[in-house]
Amino acid sequence: MKTKRLVFKKVVFYGMLFNLLGDILMCKVYGSSDKVFPGGLVNTRDIAGYDDETWLRRFFGRAFEEQAGIPSEIIEAMIQSMPAHYITYSNDLSVLYVGIIIGKTDFKPKTAHFIRVVDFLRMVNFGVIKRPIKRLGLRAFISRDCPNESYQEIAVKVLKKEHK
Repeated sequence: MKTKRLVFKKVVFYGMLFNLLGDILMCKVYGSSDKVFPGGLVNTRDIAGYDDETWLRRFFGRAFEEQAGIPSEIIEAMIQSMPAHYITYSNDLSVLYVGIIIGKTDFKPKTAHFIRVVDFLRMVNFGVIKRPIKRLGLRAFISRDCPNESYQEIAVKVLKKEHK
């Protein structure tokens, strides 16, 4: 049996940021009611000159400033030198989605909103948050970076229910 090589046509990076209550930052997709995390499509030509993950600082700094109104310096200072990457993919396997937990902040974004886990799940049910964002968001909520234990418990229950 010949093994087929998996090649994603697009790679999309999202940064997940909590406030001190454990709410997660979400942005509106331009021209749509969909919600996503700050970030976007990564062009390999833009990162070709880097030897490691240091490009993530500049990428997310710019994304958070443009999409959420959070100064790039704040975000760039928060990103670890080699952050954990969480991945999921589109149903047709054409797009790889990568989520990186940025951390937590008390900064108030200008053009985005922090939302509670119950509101996140409500938006999933209404189709405003799509499957890849849902998966990355739930993973973020169960991480030790989420400062709200009850949010972690809710996210764990949802993920366990999906995997039965």
